[in-house]
Amino acid sequence: MRLRRALPWMGAGYLIAAFTVTHLPIPPGTAKGLPHVDKLVHAAIFAGMSLLIAAWRTTRFDSIRRAAVIAFLFCLLYGAADEFTQSFLASRSSDWWDLLADAVGAAIGIAAFFLLIRWWRRTESDGD
Repeated sequence: MRLRRALPWMGAGYLIAAFTVTHLPIPPGTAKGLPHVDKLVHAAIFAGMSLLIAAWRTTRFDSIRRAAVIAFLFCLLYGAADEFTQSFLASRSSDWWDLLADAVGAAIGIAAFFLLIRWWRRTESDGD
C-alpha cells in the first residue's frame, strides 16, 4: 500500500529531475575520451522512467501489458518533447540519435519491469 502511494511522487520527482538534467548546460570537456556516453545516459534515464511509470500504472489502473505500452509511449512522447525543447537552448542540441537512445532505454526499462513482475509473482507463489 505504501508503494502505491509513493510511486506517483517518485515518478513526478524522476520526471522533474530528468527534465532538469537534460536542460542544464554541458560543461566543456565533459566525457572526453568516452564517445557517445550521452546515449548511454539517455538510455539509463528512460529505462528508469519507463519502469517507474509502468509500475505506477499497474498498481492503480491497468493490466501489466497495458501499463507497459502506456509507459513506453509516454517515454517516446516525453523524449520527443525533450529533444524539441533542447533545440531552443544555446548550450544543448536536438538529436534524433538521442531520441533513439531514449526509445531503447524505455524498452530496456519495460523488459526490466516484466522481469520484476515475473520475479515478484514467483516469490509470492513460493510464500503460499
